[in-house]
Amino acid sequence: MTTPFGSVVGQLLEEAGGSIPYNLPEESIFLESVRGLRTELDSIVAGTPGFVIDPLTIDHDALLNFDQDEHFLKSAVAASDVSMAVISTPAFTTVQHVQDVFHSSGWISGGVLSDDGSQNIDVTAGEGLIRATDSRTTQLLFNDWSKSLANAISDGTAKFIGVEYNVGSPQIVVKATNTWDFNTDFPLGSVVREGAVLHISQAEHAIGDHANFMIQRLYEVQKFARDNITGGLILGEDGANRYVTVSAGTIWERLNKFDISAIDTDPGGGANTFQTYKHVSGTFTLTTGVSVWPNTQYDDGTDLVTMDNNKYANLWFYLEPDGDLVMLYGTAQYNQSALAELESPPSTIPLRISTHSFLAARLIFQKSASSAEEINSVFTTVFSPTLVSDHGNLAGLTDDDHTQYTLEDGTRAFSGNISHGGFNITSVGTLAGTLSTATQNSVTTMTALTTIGTLIAGAVPASLVTAGTFG
Repeated sequence: MTTPFGSVVGQLLEEAGGSIPYNLPEESIFLESVRGLRTELDSIVAGTPGFVIDPLTIDHDALLNFDQDEHFLKSAVAASDVSMAVISTPAFTTVQHVQDVFHSSGWISGGVLSDDGSQNIDVTAGEGLIRATDSRTTQLLFNDWSKSLANAISDGTAKFIGVEYNVGSPQIVVKATNTWDFNTDFPLGSVVREGAVLHISQAEHAIGDHANFMIQRLYEVQKFARDNITGGLILGEDGANRYVTVSAGTIWERLNKFDISAIDTDPGGGANTFQTYKHVSGTFTLTTGVSVWPNTQYDDGTDLVTMDNNKYANLWFYLEPDGDLVMLYGTAQYNQSALAELESPPSTIPLRISTHSFLAARLIFQKSASSAEEINSVFTTVFSPTLVSDHGNLAGLTDDDHTQYTLEDGTRAFSGNISHGGFNITSVGTLAGTLSTATQNSVTTMTALTTIGTLIAGAVPASLVTAGTFG
């Protein structure tokens, strides 16, 4: 034997009486860890007639004392020792660098805030990730911290609770300001004290399973979002013939990207169609193959209703990720287009729409019109009450809202003297009543009156004169 292990091998073979048994002694654990053991044993046996090797003795699982930690040649492998595939000579090359660059400081578990009953905050122990310095590429360290009890909160103050690196011994920190660098420290929540009451907000800077939670937030905050770089998905008309167009665009749902082709329902153009839903006896009914938008009806929730002449109504258009265009009728008719603008999207919609469609646009039309009064895209318009620029588009024009003005039917009396600025009163019809003394002497002429009684000096009806002289 030329190897330093040869004597051990030889000893085992000799002690085995020419055959290595199934149950080897504990030294076999050592031999099993030596590279090339099988080759070495085979060479010995080949030169020594009568020796037989049991193949099971070369199988690690068949050895005695398998559960003992006797692999003294093994060692833990650090993430910083495991290389990643690289090009050229980058600074970041190991599994540890992947952790440092792609992940962040923050909370993983624990760190629960609670009131101890004496206007103090208790914080439970917990675990997270943190860096030793305020750098986005400094080594990222798994860590834990101990619980922190009876953190005093002064009345009328807000405090911000978090974790700080603390020279390698992470600990709970209570701050007067909500300031964190998110490398060497991060927040767990905040507390405001009002008298004997602590208002606690448990809002950790969570980094565990972050990809999953970011996708959830995207979906729950905005289920569908248009790619605004690409743009498109704008509803329009193809001439004054009620054909519908939609420009091509892209929509996102979670991290899925859907390309939607352009739509043109003009038979001489794209010859596309859309679909509509309407209530029939209170039940939604689908119509397919539609090419022009309807211009005479609205949906009252039970059936379609024919509009009155000159009235306005809405049509609501929805898109689906598969490219389908679907229309719902508006829910009422209006005297002015400005009033139609105030209508909200239908609150009762088909299951198909609520499940995987998104509102794209609203079209406002006047009954029997061949073109839209107005088209609003959901991507450029917030469907909420808007200011009206034309007074005539307002409702309630016949209401008596302006009490500072006189009424044309004369039912509101003046509350003070009237000055005509030197201009005459003409075509006044019947002048009735009694002139006061002060007024009589200032009257010179009155023309185009329906007289009551006898004129004095050809100007004033006698019945109006109680005193004084007119000249």
